[in-house]
Order: sequence, then C-alpha cells, then structure tokens
Amino acid sequence: MPALRELQRRLIASILAEDDASVLPWIGAHGLPASERLSVYRNTCRENFLTALATGYPVLRRLTGEAYFRQLAQQYQQAHPSPSGNLGHAGARLPEFLGQRFATTEFAYFADVARLEWLCQEVLSAADRTPLDLQRLGAVSAADHTRLRFTLDPAARLLASRFPVVTIWEAHQQPGEPAPIDLAAGGEQALVQRRRAGITVFRLQPAEYACLDALDRKRPLAAAMEHGLEADPSFDLGGALRRWAEAGVIAAFDLPDEAGQIA
Repeated sequence: MPALRELQRRLIASILAEDDASVLPWIGAHGLPASERLSVYRNTCRENFLTALATGYPVLRRLTGEAYFRQLAQQYQQAHPSPSGNLGHAGARLPEFLGQRFATTEFAYFADVARLEWLCQEVLSAADRTPLDLQRLGAVSAADHTRLRFTLDPAARLLASRFPVVTIWEAHQQPGEPAPIDLAAGGEQALVQRRRAGITVFRLQPAEYACLDALDRKRPLAAAMEHGLEADPSFDLGGALRRWAEAGVIAAFDLPDEAGQIA
C-alpha cells in the first residue's frame, strides 16, 4: 500500500486533474462507488474555489460572464491550487495567470482589472495606520524637508495601468450594463485605500502617482518631487502633501541624516 503522503498526492491529482486511476483502488466503497466519492470531493473543491474567486473578483466576473469565469477559475485552480486551507489567498496569483493568458489578445486588460481588485482585497486585511504626527512634522526645519522620507498607509496600494482600469472598475460598481468603455483612451493610475467608509479607489494624475510611488519606495522627498515634476512640470507638491496627509495616505515619516542613515 502506498504511503499516506503518496495517497494524499494522488488524491489531489484526482481532484484537480481528474486523474482517478492511481487512487481509485485505495478508496473503500462503503455503499457509494469510489468514483462517485471522488466526484463529491471534486465538485466541492471546485465550487468553494470558484466562490472564493468570485468574491474577490466581482468586476472580472462581470466582464467575462459567468460561464467563462467558471472556466477560467478551473484552469487557474489547476495551474495554481490553493497553497493553504484559507481560500482568502486563493486568488493572489490570478492577475499573473491572466497576464500570461491574455498578453497578446484584446482581453489583455483583464489582468490589470484583476490587479486592481486584488489590491482591494489586500487593503481589507492590512494593518491599521496610526495618525501622522503633524506636530512632529511641523517641527522639522525647512532646510531638512528635502531629506524627509514618508511611509504610506499600510492599507493603501498603488497601481499604474496602460488601460483605463479605474474607469472600468467604477462602471461596474452599479447594477446593470455599463456604457461602453474605450480601452484605447489611455492608461490610468490608481490609489486603493481602506477608509472608515470602506474601500475607495481614486484616480491619480500621472504626477501624483509618480510622486507617491517614489515615496512608497522610500525615496527622499526631493527625489519624489522630481519624479512628479517630470510627469507634469506644474505639479504642486505642497498641495498634494496636504491632501495626502488629510486623507491619511501618508502615515509616518523619518528624517535620515545627510549620509542617509536613521538616527
């Protein structure tokens, strides 16, 4: 008789790939044929996995249609079965899977829509932020402002896409068939953030995204400002910082010394 680990491996192969031959001889009937027992497990596994994906990707589900979403879910599950019993993480690699699947097709935008939706899932379970210490920030000398490094809200994520992903996401937040969207209209940048009212998706201007992305990568404020100005020479850093502080997008800061070290 195969070892327990080998039997488990065969059972998983049977459930995901419908390869029953290697495991059927080791399943007792007990009133129900072994093949039917496997079908029960297989259907339960697929439906639970499908439900997890549908919960995390409602916009993608509407874009593809129910039947094709089910087909994609099955193919994705075979390629990337859930690594744990917590199905909340099951969809983590779906954007990557879609990116590879549709890279050269008219549906390439599916991957970025999925990325946006997965970011919404990530911020749901992200840590709470502590309010930015404005008094401490105000005490920083103006001469040191360029060296400031900011930390974004743990429940905030950034996304840049060559497709109008925010427009697509917004259009599918209401019931009914949305108006047609021009996929060639140009890319959009998004800020996804968890707030008291729930998950919010903001459309960012290119300069705002460039600056926030630099800050998120722990670049000093001077470098982040340069990125913003490269995207738009009229970028107002001061106004943007005030908005981000008020909205809680910026959660903390540090001030390295001139050698870049934190005291």
